[in-house]
Amino acid sequence: MKSLAQTLDALLKEIINISYSNDEHPEMLLPKIYENMRTSKDSNLKIFLVGWITFLSSIPEIDILNELPNFLHHLFSMLYDNNR
Repeated sequence: MKSLAQTLDALLKEIINISYSNDEHPEMLLPKIYENMRTSKDSNLKIFLVGWITFLSSIPEIDILNELPNFLHHLFSMLYDNNR
């Protein structure tokens, strides 16, 4: 099951990368990622979400520094959570 999830993750990232070149805006995913970082109790999902932030930051056209305060807020909240 884990390999299936990793394959799906890779495919989604490829789709997002292609979509960005077609004037889509993958940074619009960030609010949903932040919401899941805040509400999820699953540590594997939290790691997965941080991976998505890392992926989005690898797209040169996305200025992830503008999102840094939001990301750090949710990251620190997630790390503080006792349900890691």
